[in-house]
Amino acid sequence: EGRNIQLQLTEQPSKAQGQTNNQVKVTKAKSRIRTKISDFGSFIGFKGSEDLGEGLKAVWQLEQDVSVAGGGATQWGNRESFIGLAGEFGTLRAGRVANQFDDASQAIDPWDSNNDVASQLGIFKRHDDMPVSVRYDSPDFSGFSGSVQFVPAQNSKSAYTPAYVD
Repeated sequence: EGRNIQLQLTEQPSKAQGQTNNQVKVTKAKSRIRTKISDFGSFIGFKGSEDLGEGLKAVWQLEQDVSVAGGGATQWGNRESFIGLAGEFGTLRAGRVANQFDDASQAIDPWDSNNDVASQLGIFKRHDDMPVSVRYDSPDFSGFSGSVQFVPAQNSKSAYTPAYVD
């Protein structure tokens, strides 16, 4: 018999974030003017934490793709969205959690959340391909830190079924 864990957060989100990345293209074709709006990865997100006492806190994040061009994603929380527990031991998160490559390449990622070449080679899978994972990030030990992530094979969308730890 399954059990549900309920966590009631009493504080408001501590951070709201978002990005809009759009293009409006106006072209003249014969005697008509055509206008096209394109969306290249807009999103909105909220994150926060709740002090649980004794050095522990619950952490959470919810991010959602949005499109000003119409259409868009139908699944709520389709970007990095998780719940977790943080303390002196580090941070443990479960849900749609970004992998270490995503964290390391965030500032220089020319694909803005997706690397089709690396994904086809089975080298890196981004968080949008892993709706279920558990990740542990260690605290900083005099300049050294690490993380481990478990991604169940149930996340596979193809016959190639990677199940690995980053």
